[in-house]
Amino acid sequence: MQGAFQTVRRVFGGLGPDRLVPFQPGAELAPGIRAEAAFGHTPGMCVFTLRSEGQGFMYVADTSNIPALFVRNPEWSVMFDMDAEMARQTRRRIYDQIIRDKLMAGGFHFPFPAFGTIEAAGSGYRFQPLA
Repeated sequence: MQGAFQTVRRVFGGLGPDRLVPFQPGAELAPGIRAEAAFGHTPGMCVFTLRSEGQGFMYVADTSNIPALFVRNPEWSVMFDMDAEMARQTRRRIYDQIIRDKLMAGGFHFPFPAFGTIEAAGSGYRFQPLA
């Protein structure tokens, strides 16, 4: 993990407190943009929900490293999940929320266009890209 920490220091180390604003999960960061706890893959990880004019989108960040595997099989974990059990619980909670609230979804590792819907499928879920 030393390389990961060095990258964080390189990217954020020169930024002063006037440029970085800490926030807590559950906080509204700007009108219609809320951070939500998504711990498990990494400590302190958040997903972000954006809502406007009756529509919503959740950026699910790294809740799924390979959506074709971990959306479909949320009980699986990957070596990069720092707390595998919490990551499993988080995936289920986040994907259930996306379905319940009828949100669009997308994330860092999702296939092009990295934007679509998530639906229940068997014992897991399915990501359906918009394009």
